[in-house]
Amino acid sequence: MRYFIFLSLVFIAKLSVSQTISDYVIKTNGDTIKCEIKEELLGAVKYKAVGSDNYIKVKAKDIKEYFSTKDEYPHILIAHPNGYTSTLERIESGKIKLYKETSDIYLQHGATGVASRNTSIQWFAEKDNSGIKLIKTNQIINLTNSKSKRKGNFYELIADNILLASEFKDIDSYSIDEIRNIIKRYNQQANE
Repeated sequence: MRYFIFLSLVFIAKLSVSQTISDYVIKTNGDTIKCEIKEELLGAVKYKAVGSDNYIKVKAKDIKEYFSTKDEYPHILIAHPNGYTSTLERIESGKIKLYKETSDIYLQHGATGVASRNTSIQWFAEKDNSGIKLIKTNQIINLTNSKSKRKGNFYELIADNILLASEFKDIDSYSIDEIRNIIKRYNQQANE
């Protein structure tokens, strides 16, 4: 009887552990792998597939998306022609997808060596996998993409919905909350 109870407890424990693994990676070929994801000190992300003992580095050539239960949103990887890889959080899904990129910039001031950290946040959007476009940033100065260009990028994405496009032109605020609200409504109407 004790042996039966012991086996039952082991089975239940094994079952509960396997159900708690919610991390996953999606490979570029479309395969989804349940795994454990960890982020190393210098930002490298690695995953260990269920049943494996080895961690594998997440690389854009192999992995297109990953999700860790430590994060709120899934991450996508974008490989740039120069070899640099961007990791973006996918905030909204649908016909129009909204992505967020957060990066920390460290600056040293003067001879005293006082350092400061500035967190840069950029939001990108994409419609029907047409490629991401910068639509919002928290940077005060952005020499390559002016605010009017970013607003124009967003307007292009929603222009086929005349009601939302008109509403967007009339709003005073260009906050991420307003943008996200319009994207949610656009995607909802696109599914109807």
